[in-house]
Amino acid sequence: MGGMGKSSLAREYAWREREGHAIVWWLDAETEDGVIEGLVTLGSLFVRGLNELARRADAAKQVLTSMLGGFSKPILLVFDNLEDERLLRTWQPPDRAHVLITSRSAHWGGDIAPIALGTWSSATATTYLQRESGRVDLSEPDSQQLIAALDGLPLALAHAAAYLRNTQTVTVQSYLARLGRHLALAPRQAEYPQAVFATFRAAIAKAESEAPGAAAVMCLASLCASDEIPEALFGQPTDICPENLRPILPEAALPVHDLRSTVADAASVEEALGALDRLSLVNFRSATRSFTVHRLVQAAARDLAGESLEQWAEAAVAVLDSLFPDGAAPGTMFASWPKCEQLLPHARVALDALPANTTFLPAARLLVSCGCYLEERAAFGDAERLLRRALAIRESVLGLEHAEVAFALARLASILHRTDRMAEAEPLYRRALLNIEATLGPEHHDTAQILNDFATLLADMARFVEAEALFRRSLEIVETISGPEHPDVASVLNNIAVVLGHTDRTAEVEPIYRRALAIREASLGPDSPEVAWSALNLAAVLRESGRLEEAERLILRSLAIQETILGTEHPRVAIALVHLATLYHKSGRFADEETPLRRALAIQEASLGPEHRDAAFTLHNLALLHRDTDRPAEAEPFFRRALEIREKSLGLEHRDTVRTRNELEAMLREK
Repeated sequence: MGGMGKSSLAREYAWREREGHAIVWWLDAETEDGVIEGLVTLGSLFVRGLNELARRADAAKQVLTSMLGGFSKPILLVFDNLEDERLLRTWQPPDRAHVLITSRSAHWGGDIAPIALGTWSSATATTYLQRESGRVDLSEPDSQQLIAALDGLPLALAHAAAYLRNTQTVTVQSYLARLGRHLALAPRQAEYPQAVFATFRAAIAKAESEAPGAAAVMCLASLCASDEIPEALFGQPTDICPENLRPILPEAALPVHDLRSTVADAASVEEALGALDRLSLVNFRSATRSFTVHRLVQAAARDLAGESLEQWAEAAVAVLDSLFPDGAAPGTMFASWPKCEQLLPHARVALDALPANTTFLPAARLLVSCGCYLEERAAFGDAERLLRRALAIRESVLGLEHAEVAFALARLASILHRTDRMAEAEPLYRRALLNIEATLGPEHHDTAQILNDFATLLADMARFVEAEALFRRSLEIVETISGPEHPDVASVLNNIAVVLGHTDRTAEVEPIYRRALAIREASLGPDSPEVAWSALNLAAVLRESGRLEEAERLILRSLAIQETILGTEHPRVAIALVHLATLYHKSGRFADEETPLRRALAIQEASLGPEHRDAAFTLHNLALLHRDTDRPAEAEPFFRRALEIREKSLGLEHRDTVRTRNELEAMLREK
């Protein structure tokens, strides 16, 4: 169970056995995300930029399959706090690796040797208490009485020793007497012994007496993930926090400070964290200005909220909402990714602590911000779940006709569009557009954004006349509001050029793409993902007009930018690879073409699913390659699969569906 010292014992073992291993690496295995991030961090020591990849799971698999072999000594991986054996089976390292697991679960498969940990023996616990407390007045009988009260649990003894060390005036008897009062308040349903809970309460009360506000800090931190809680959480505007929200801690000698008065003073927060760190309630890391809290300590601290738990959860959500980047400004989303990645686990915990039917509006904002970030990371399933919850909150509180409801509708429609559910996305976009026009007006910047996004959907549905009309209207609004050199102007210009290309007005396309590229380079810098996208579109025009060298330079530039910023497994990288392969095909460089197509298809199937229209586009190109290199038997299954996907996602009469069908039928006739 928690508090037995499993992690400490595993850490000591790893230290002692380090000379016998090529690598010793620690993984936070409580969640799959923790395992993935640990493996990616390990791999980044060998491959530069690996930790920047968008597809984290694929990067972690790469570490397991291709980076952990070839050493003269075995590696040692420690899976800490692993509860689900299936997780180990998914992320099991190569055969020569040694694996050490810490877990509360006692049920494991036959090839895993369990080592049961009991509580400390009386002799061990006595030695530890006397050494760690530093108390010369700690007698053998007193030690035994304390050990019995704490059930010999190492974590509880550690906190008791810290309390006695930092409070020399307290005797063991008075500590035990106070502990007894704590026990009466401990929840019966707690997963850990009451003695542990009481020990944590005593330590929190001690911290509060040393630094008023420490209990409030702990209570708010209990509504976050346990690792890397940013100190900045307590540096937000004070009006975010409710008035008179304070922990329930009768054990405190003085009135407990409320949350708002605590965060109003940066010095108070620093002192509170210092006291909590000294008493082993948190582990503060000055290098990152963040701290870690044991999950059991969090559970005890969360109980201090009492009947006000929902208010504390709302406070945590409001603070995280103020910290989380919204990514709304052009060019800011990608720059804000590291901060989003840091805050996302805490946002998830705080949001999950709210009731399912919450009507707290800042929760909707935080859900939208997290959803937009996850969408850009191509984590579409997670993004959709968050955005649907945000929409439900906004509709419940604000009604069906509100600008914030319109924005949530548009973001959800974007997810549906990107995951090939265009028929579901269209009515959401129509609702969002009618809503935003009614609430903000037909000439508002947000109206222009929804017009642009909706038109993009219509273009992908080959409804080019409707799409162009919406794009033109969006462009007029943005140029009027923001000026002709704004990045949003470039976005709409880019989309208009796409429509012109599809409607045989190619002479108009190149100057529009060049203008969009120039705007983005000037406003966002030469290495932004938006610049890469414009470069790719311009390259397609140049390729079709026979200017292959210039087109290839632009494609390679685009590919390099996107791999650096988005990661090598992002769907946009796949599109750049297909463009490169198409250029090779037009150049007659068939031997160079298949590798980027195969890589693009693997990315698309992993990130978008094997039935996505982007995968169909790549499959169609693979079919053309095999057909044009006299391999019709190999081309046919590619054509058939591409046709099946396009018929399902685009419809029987879409131009891309018709093209694939015609190409397949022509090839079969020639056979």
